[in-house]
Amino acid sequence: MRTNFGIAAVLLLGLGAATAQASVAYEGYWDFNSNNLVANPAYSQPGVTMTLSGLGGLTGQGYFTGTTLNAVGATPAGSDLSFYTIAEIFKEWDVNLLGFDFTGREGGAISLAVKSDNLFDVGGEDIEIAYQINGGGYTTFGYILGDLTEWGAFSFDIPDAVDGQSNVDFRIRASGGFEIFSFTDYDNITITSIPEPASAMLLAGAAILTLRRGRRGVK
Repeated sequence: MRTNFGIAAVLLLGLGAATAQASVAYEGYWDFNSNNLVANPAYSQPGVTMTLSGLGGLTGQGYFTGTTLNAVGATPAGSDLSFYTIAEIFKEWDVNLLGFDFTGREGGAISLAVKSDNLFDVGGEDIEIAYQINGGGYTTFGYILGDLTEWGAFSFDIPDAVDGQSNVDFRIRASGGFEIFSFTDYDNITITSIPEPASAMLLAGAAILTLRRGRRGVK
């Protein structure tokens, strides 16, 4: 009986952990297939803004052919979100994802599909993934380094500092210098969260206590 109880306890704890892990929620998803920044109303959509800064000429933003990489469900390739320039000395192209509420939740991950290239550059292009809490300044927690001539999918775990915070912003920044005919494309940007595990573990603990009482009743 003691062995059975031990096995049952392990199974219940595993079930509680698996339940917490499986309860991944979409905080935001943008596939850009409608050529706008709120492309999928099935998910919450905090504000999205874009900032193009630097020194150069003929820099712009548009929508071109997208990809199915990192898409949720059967989302078609459709269009993407594209930044481009004819020539620039330096650049900082930002996608700002603003106003996330992680109250009662842990940060899951931010994932996206990226493609970038240029005719000529010095040093290549870097993409930084960063967060800030209550407007306190951005902290970088992910990098995509170098040019990507084909679409690639990337995922970054959101830092523990975000857990339980009610006002979180994310920034995706492409930076580079001395580029000619440069572009950076994004598609299927996804942000997820995980419910805090306390409730699931409490349920598992209650089940173990119930099992223990039942064991004591057996003579």
